[in-house]
Amino acid sequence: MAPEWALKIEDLPRLVSGFESVETLTRWADHLSRLEIPHTVPAAIEANLALGERLMREPHAQAADACHKDGPWRLALALFYALRARQLVPRAARALLDALPEEDHKLIEIDGVRVPRADIEGLLRDPDIHGRQMQRGAVGRTIGRIHQGWGANVHLGGMLTSGALALARIKTRNQVEPPSLVATFQQILAQPAADDAAQAGLDHALGKTERIDEGDLHTDIREVLRQVWAYCSRHADETLREHLVAMFFACLRDIGREQPCNVGCVQRLLQVPEGIDPAFTPEIPEVGPLSEEITRLVALMDDQLDREVEADNASWRAVDAHIRHTPLRGEAILRFKLASAQAVIHRSLLDFRALPADLVAKASAKPLANLERSELYMQDLSLGDLSIDYRDHQGQSALQKAVLAGDVEAVRAQVAKGARADMPLHGEPSVLLYAARRGLAGIVAALAGAKGVDVNAPLREGMTLLMHAAATGNSAMVSALLSFEGVTFGATHDGGHTPLTIAARRGHAEAVRLLSQANGADPNERHRQDHTALMIAARWGRLEVVKALLDAPGIDVRLLSKDGKTARLIAAERKHEDIAELLEPKNRS
Repeated sequence: MAPEWALKIEDLPRLVSGFESVETLTRWADHLSRLEIPHTVPAAIEANLALGERLMREPHAQAADACHKDGPWRLALALFYALRARQLVPRAARALLDALPEEDHKLIEIDGVRVPRADIEGLLRDPDIHGRQMQRGAVGRTIGRIHQGWGANVHLGGMLTSGALALARIKTRNQVEPPSLVATFQQILAQPAADDAAQAGLDHALGKTERIDEGDLHTDIREVLRQVWAYCSRHADETLREHLVAMFFACLRDIGREQPCNVGCVQRLLQVPEGIDPAFTPEIPEVGPLSEEITRLVALMDDQLDREVEADNASWRAVDAHIRHTPLRGEAILRFKLASAQAVIHRSLLDFRALPADLVAKASAKPLANLERSELYMQDLSLGDLSIDYRDHQGQSALQKAVLAGDVEAVRAQVAKGARADMPLHGEPSVLLYAARRGLAGIVAALAGAKGVDVNAPLREGMTLLMHAAATGNSAMVSALLSFEGVTFGATHDGGHTPLTIAARRGHAEAVRLLSQANGADPNERHRQDHTALMIAARWGRLEVVKALLDAPGIDVRLLSKDGKTARLIAAERKHEDIAELLEPKNRS
C-alpha cells in the first residue's frame, strides 16, 4: 500500500503543464529519479518523459546548473526506468520512437549508440516479453549505459565520497606538487591526442570556476585537472601511462560532448584511473571505519534533504508539495529519508566502490538505525504511531521493531491496527516465539489477539510455549499465554507431560496455581504414566506445589495411580511426611 504522500500519476499532466521552465522540470525529474523509491518510480518515468518531450519541442532550452541532456536521452532514461519497473513501457517506447527519425528504419541512435528500432517497436506489441528480452540483450545494456551516465551526474553522496577517495589517492601517489595550471594546460594541448573534441572538453571544464564543498569532497576543477594530468602523464609504468593518458583525453572528449556541470566534470576526471591502474582497486575496509564513513554520508544526505525541504525556492516548493501532497512530516519523512539513505549507500559503496554487500549491510545497520531513531524523536513519533505497512532499512515492520525494543505499548498499538505476528524475527519463525523464548511476558501478553498468532505452535524440542513457560517457572509468561484464546492445556510433549505436570514436577508453585485454576483447566489431568500433578508433586516432595493444587477447584485427592496408590500414599512411601500429613484431612473428608 502506497504511503499517503506518494505521488498520484493522474496528477502529472496537470503538474507538468504548470512548470514553465525547463530548469524546474529538470530538477523534478532528477529529484524523483535519484530517490529510487518504488512508490515514486512511475512519477520518475512520467517526469523524464515530460522533460524529453519538452526538449524535443524546445531543442535549445537549457536548464541552469543542471546536468542537461537532450530529448532522446531523457526519453531513453524514461524507457530504462519503465523496463526495470515494468510500468508504462508502451508509453515510454512510443515517446522514444516518435522522437527519433525513421531515416534508417532499422537502427535509431541514442546518445551516440545505435539501437535496433524493431526491438523498441516490439515493446508496443508485447511489453512484458520484449521487455525481458531487451533487458537481457544489447539494447538493455545500451539503455543501461545511458542510465549509468545519468547516475554519474547525480549530486548526492556517492560520487562525492568516491571522488574524495580518488583525489586523496592521486595526491598521495603524485608525491611532488603538479605544475601550475598554465603549464598543465600547455602540456595537455601539446599532446598528439589533443584534437578539437578534447580541446572543447578542456575549455568547458576550465569554464567551471565554482568550488565544490560538499560532503568529503573539497576541491575545484583546476586542482583536479592539475592532479589528474600529473598522475596520468608521470606514471612510472610506461604501459599504464599510455592507457591513462588515452583515458584522460577520452574523458575530455566526453566532457565536451556531454557538457556536464561543475561536479560532473570533476567526477569524470577523478574516475580516469579506475579500471586501469591496479592501485585504484577498492580496498576492503574494516566494519568500524566504514560505519563511520556511512554515518557521515547519511548525515550529508539528511542535511541536504532538510535544506531542500526548507529551501525558499518556488520550484522546489512546487516539486515537494506535489510529491507529498502536504508538507513532509511524521512517518512520511521517516520513510523518505530511510529510502534516500539506502539509495545513497548503495550508489556510493556498492556501485562506485564495489564493496561486498554483506560488509556494507553490517556497517550501515547502526547509522541507519540512528537516523531512524533521530527522526522518530524529531517528529515526536513512537513505534506504535507507525502504520502496519511500515518497513525500516532492514525490512522490519513497526511491530517487529517494537518487539525488539521491548515496547509493550507500541506492540499493543500495532496489534490494534491489525499487524500480523507471524513474521519471522532473528531466527525465530514468529515475533511471538521470539518474545516467548526470551521471557518477554509483557510483549507476549500484548500480542494476544494479533493476526497470525499460533500460541500452540510446537517449538524445536517439541514443547509448546505454555510447556516451555511452565518448565522454566516463568509465572508471568504462563499468565500471558493463558490470556490467548485457544491455548491448549492438555497437550503433551515427547516425555508425556502436560504444562501442569511439568510445572508440578519441577516445583514451580505459582505456575501450578495459574495452570490449575485457569478457566477450562483440569487440575486432575494425567500425564502419560497415568500420574496426576498432585501425585507427581507428592512423589518429589513439592510441598508448595501440593498447597497450590489443593486450592484448585475440582481437585480430587482420592484418585488412584495405575498401581492403585493415592497421592498421600506416594508421599508417605517417599518419606515426605509433611505432604502426607497435609493430604490426610482431605483424604478423610
